[in-house]
Amino acid sequence: MEGSPAEQTSSLRGGSGTSPSPDAIAWGLLGLSLLVHLLLVPARGWERDLYWFATWMRTSLEAGAAHVADKVWCDYPPGYIYLLETVGFLWKLFTRGDLPPDSSLAMRFLLKLLPITADLSGAWALYRIALPRLGRISALLVLSGYAFNPAMIFNSALWGQADSVLSLLLILSFWALCSRRSAAAFALLAAAILVKFQAVVLLPVFLLGALSLQGPEGIRAAYRGSGWTSLALLLPFFWAQRVETVIQRAFGAVGRYPFISMNAHNVWWLVGRESSPRTSDAMRIGNAFLTYHTIGFAMFALASFLVLWKLWSGLRGPRAEKEAVIAEAAALQVLAFYLFPTEMHERYIVPALVFLAVLCVWKPLAWWLYGVASAAVFFSLASTLNANYPDHVGPLGQLFPPGREDALLLSGFFIMLFGLLLLWGAHPRFLLLAPLSAAGLAVLLGGVSKAGVKSPQGLCEWEPVEERQDWGERHRDRTVDANRLSVDGFIFRHGIGTHARSRLTYHLNGAFSALDTAFGIDDEANKGQRIRFRILADGQVRYDSGDVTVLGFPYHATVDVRKTSFLTLEVLDGGDGINSDHADWLEPVLFR
Repeated sequence: MEGSPAEQTSSLRGGSGTSPSPDAIAWGLLGLSLLVHLLLVPARGWERDLYWFATWMRTSLEAGAAHVADKVWCDYPPGYIYLLETVGFLWKLFTRGDLPPDSSLAMRFLLKLLPITADLSGAWALYRIALPRLGRISALLVLSGYAFNPAMIFNSALWGQADSVLSLLLILSFWALCSRRSAAAFALLAAAILVKFQAVVLLPVFLLGALSLQGPEGIRAAYRGSGWTSLALLLPFFWAQRVETVIQRAFGAVGRYPFISMNAHNVWWLVGRESSPRTSDAMRIGNAFLTYHTIGFAMFALASFLVLWKLWSGLRGPRAEKEAVIAEAAALQVLAFYLFPTEMHERYIVPALVFLAVLCVWKPLAWWLYGVASAAVFFSLASTLNANYPDHVGPLGQLFPPGREDALLLSGFFIMLFGLLLLWGAHPRFLLLAPLSAAGLAVLLGGVSKAGVKSPQGLCEWEPVEERQDWGERHRDRTVDANRLSVDGFIFRHGIGTHARSRLTYHLNGAFSALDTAFGIDDEANKGQRIRFRILADGQVRYDSGDVTVLGFPYHATVDVRKTSFLTLEVLDGGDGINSDHADWLEPVLFR
């Protein structure tokens, strides 16, 4: 028998007082974990990520965090930029010199220092959560299980990514929530969201937890904590009048990587396999009413509903251990976000591990889930890094087959993990209704995809599966310069603003018979230039306008697209260069 937590702690101290304290052993384990992390710092990791982190650090120090997105490409929210800037500032303060070169060992150390510190801090937080409940031995096991977790070490010390920082903020937020300090919990959650936007999916889980633990006062405290923290973190952006860049990055996160899976081993990897990072989520099924993106969102919505249903039922149970219920729901929500929507990256599963680790504090059987899940996440990350940087994982690369068949097994495992955790300990009614709900959604989506829809579809509402444009960006219902669509003085409400040379390809799935569209050179850049418009069906030219000038009414074309899988709208240079070749596809409509 291990004894009670108090007995374990007392026995560790010993009667003579000569035995090391639990905290001393914990610090020793953390020191050993730090050594393991540091041994991997020289690894080159994911070079593109490290390059951008270094670039953001330099730019933030030179221009300020609020202006990073004005100077260089940046898709991260301000929280992590602040942390990078702080590390860079401290380096310059103590060395009295410039930042090291991007590819140097010193720069790798700087960039990996944040996630390594977060790993160790997260292990300490888990230890402090476990100690009063489990006692010294089990608490030290919890610490060790996280401090030496191969997936966490790989992601932070070898890869160099930020997910460990996000995981630390989430576990601290959970700890504060379970301590009935909702203001602090949601202050930390707000910080987590401003480090990685994906943390927002945990907001409903934590809100229900706050409501159950503290009632309406918990919600009011959550509002205060998150509001003041967000205001404080965004203050430099308000001062610089650049808050819109944060909003644009937040809302632009959806569609930034418009593919079914960015190496996430999930439901969509089973569909696209190794071509998933190149398969557009705008692809359509059946009658072309549904896209992969829409189906992914529907699956995630149902999964979230089931997670929240189980969470609320568990919190209302007569003998509920609410901390365990919240931790389980948080792990499930992270898994659901990883498994079902399109556009997911391989690392988005990492925060699930911290909630599985804390679940071990209340449910001993969770050690099996945590251990196997950690191994699976490690191999998932290693497989992805090996596929993109084969010489960066060393001998470990020998474990992975060239065709990435291992990824199929990992995808299946993560789906089973979600199902097992969702049904584990659930009420009998939930055990019946959850599978029925999933079956109902499948039937509904199947029915919608096969329904005899007769209405036409506006093509400008669709996202292309492939696009290329030599200047500017495609705009919906606006010109390439984001003005209203206007050709020869005629104003159009709907259309696609583009620029020569451009090529937009849409997936019709053989569901339409004709495309009807007008087109022309927009008045915003009407300088006598010539442009050529072409419409292709499965690579075959169905319409060619020849060189179009600026004179006269907008042009018009109706094209037969029966049995067409891929429709392409092409804008070419008319022979006088592409300068000011602002082209509009006007009111393009597909008929069934």
